[in-house]
Amino acid sequence: CGSLHTCARLADGRLRCWGDGGDGQLGDGAGQTRLTPVAVAGLSTVAHVSAGDLFTCATLADGTARCWGDGTGGALGGGPVAREFTPAQVTGLTHASGIASGSGDACAIMSDRKLSCWGSNHWGEDGSGTTAEQDTPVPVVGMTNVLSAFAGGPFACAALLNGTVSCWGNVSYGPPGPAYGATPMGIGGLTGVERISGGNVHACVLHYDGAI
Repeated sequence: CGSLHTCARLADGRLRCWGDGGDGQLGDGAGQTRLTPVAVAGLSTVAHVSAGDLFTCATLADGTARCWGDGTGGALGGGPVAREFTPAQVTGLTHASGIASGSGDACAIMSDRKLSCWGSNHWGEDGSGTTAEQDTPVPVVGMTNVLSAFAGGPFACAALLNGTVSCWGNVSYGPPGPAYGATPMGIGGLTGVERISGGNVHACVLHYDGAI
């Protein structure tokens, strides 16, 4: 689910979206609000999908990624593009195995369990060590062994294979410590984490024992 739109991956690998489509985030080429699900144009082998605020991204079975909708700040990962009404390829991703879309940024988990992100990066939420806008994917500094990832509003987080969690960007709503950082910071007190998700300014984790 995004800000005002939702997408669903079907069992046959196709994708349908509905809700606000004014910025192209439904991917059907029309740029209109849809009250019932419509097919995303040209996609038939979707592996994962994640809806951001005004855009949507998906990974395909061949390891590439597509994004569509509002490209402000580089959110679509294909260079300085203002808007796409149908899926456009994310530059340089050939081994993506997961995707997370946030407010104006997105991250892709790679098959080697490293992480790459792109987008507005005002608070360092791309994890590249700078706060410069990134309109194509850049590696998150030091991120290896990523199990799952989450892109929120001004921040992003990853759950690692060792059960810990790291976050970067504006984390002023979170645990005591620095208000923001352009590289990952470990979140204390979390162990045995399997998955991470959340919203604009909050995060939640699923532990291996089923606790949330």
